[in-house]
Amino acid sequence: MLRGHLGVFAASLAFALIQQLALLTAAVLGGVVVVIAVTDGSTQRLGPWLVALAASVLVRTAAMWCEAWLSHDLAFRLLADIRVWVYRAVERLAPGGLDDRRTGELASTAMADSERLELLYAHALINVVVGVVVPGTAIVALATVHGPLAAALTVVLALAGTAGVVLPRRGTADARALRDRLATVRSEVHDTLEGAAEIATYGQQDRHRAQVEAADLAMTEVQVRQASRTGVVHAIGLGLPGASAIVVVITGLLARPTVDAEVLLVAAVLATAAATPVVAAMNNLRELPGLRAAADRVFALLDAEPPTPDDGSRTRLSGPASIRMERVDVRYGPDQPLALRGIDLEVTPGETLALVGRSGAGKSTLATALLRHLDVDAGAVLLGGVDVRDHSLAALRDLIAHVPQETFLFHDTIAANLRLGAPGASDEQLERALDAVGALGLVRSLPDGLDTLVGDRGARLSGGQRQRIALARVLLRDRPILVLDEAVSHLDLLAERDLHRAFEASRRGRTTVVIAHRVSTIRAADRVAVLERGRLADVGTHEVLLERCATYRELLHHQVADDHRPTIPTGRR
Repeated sequence: MLRGHLGVFAASLAFALIQQLALLTAAVLGGVVVVIAVTDGSTQRLGPWLVALAASVLVRTAAMWCEAWLSHDLAFRLLADIRVWVYRAVERLAPGGLDDRRTGELASTAMADSERLELLYAHALINVVVGVVVPGTAIVALATVHGPLAAALTVVLALAGTAGVVLPRRGTADARALRDRLATVRSEVHDTLEGAAEIATYGQQDRHRAQVEAADLAMTEVQVRQASRTGVVHAIGLGLPGASAIVVVITGLLARPTVDAEVLLVAAVLATAAATPVVAAMNNLRELPGLRAAADRVFALLDAEPPTPDDGSRTRLSGPASIRMERVDVRYGPDQPLALRGIDLEVTPGETLALVGRSGAGKSTLATALLRHLDVDAGAVLLGGVDVRDHSLAALRDLIAHVPQETFLFHDTIAANLRLGAPGASDEQLERALDAVGALGLVRSLPDGLDTLVGDRGARLSGGQRQRIALARVLLRDRPILVLDEAVSHLDLLAERDLHRAFEASRRGRTTVVIAHRVSTIRAADRVAVLERGRLADVGTHEVLLERCATYRELLHHQVADDHRPTIPTGRR
């Protein structure tokens, strides 16, 4: 973590040591000044000591400022690094590696857990080192004056330091549980906010409130246990400076007449000052379980292996963008059943293939394997005759334009969302893409046109309007392979028919795979692949499949509109 920042860390640690040693010096000099003032009162004798005291205070003040500046500069630079690393980890894992992670938990890791590490790098590491070095220096200095006093101070500080280390370590499990439960609470709140409309529509406010309250109660139980343990450490820290002075004074009184009153006074002041960095270290150590839990969550994300390693060397496709699947088996986990088995399929350049089948038949899984969001268990997926595993992920994503079933739009303008597919596109290019999907009139009718904000996840647009924006975006991307996953599901039949006509020209020359349920979408394809329980039941044109595939006829029988049903030959099985 500190690689590349070691110089700043070392300087921050040096200034922290200087300011604490200056505190010890000021404490001793203050004690000496008091002794001289009480026993002599000579201004001539006091003068040099007062100058030295003032100098030590100034040194401490300057060192404190430098240490605070450098440590926080270091911490915030490290936090910026961590946030970038977290983003890159999410980017590396997405999308297949994020399926089992809740959005709220990821947000908690990216922000709250990362921010928590600021305490570790700005304070804890430095304070723990200072909490060992400075008291050790004070004990050595005191030992040169009186050994028993140094021994007494050593015992007190050692006992307090041991408690400061042992008690927080026993709370590590609670701290990890607390971070997990805090993430659960945030996820529940996030889900409630995201699904507020659905919760209200179905009258489930009480149930969701109960879920949030239960998660909050579970978190509170751990917080209470953690607070009781850290409270003990806090109490020890509060009493340590006074206890150190008392023990040293009692030891000095018992050792009289070998200890002068003046020495005892200075020793008591020194003991109090020596305990100060120990208290600071203990305060940080009591936070250590929470810091460790936060760090565990951050580093677990940073260290997570992507579901598809980026180990391909091909950076571009030299031949036509054909698709071929050879005896492909796919499963979502080692203990999961096969979602696809023995798939043999080919789509030629310029051809549109429709994937149909019941829910769970494997349509989206086939698209997922094609996009390499997960790797096949057996067989191979080839693009242009090259295994997708031999392409770099960047090259693979540069080959394919994908419109998912659930359209996501950023809380930004229509133009910004369109330029996600082509960052350098001009307004004229954006309008041509919108015209191709029948959305140009809609955009022009809006008060701000292309500069209209679409709202969170596109909330200010209808489902059909969001889908048109997504289709225009994919046209701007202009890639040789096009994958559409129920890309017109939110459109009415007339709008879908118009969109097919507008989109037909844009599909020419592209290798297109369409996951479809509607008859109009299926009929627009050159061929249709029928999936059933993870297997390829049949492949052919719409007319051929009506003749020979019972599964296909049954699917159309259940999906076609009432006024089209008489055209479906359902009697032949």
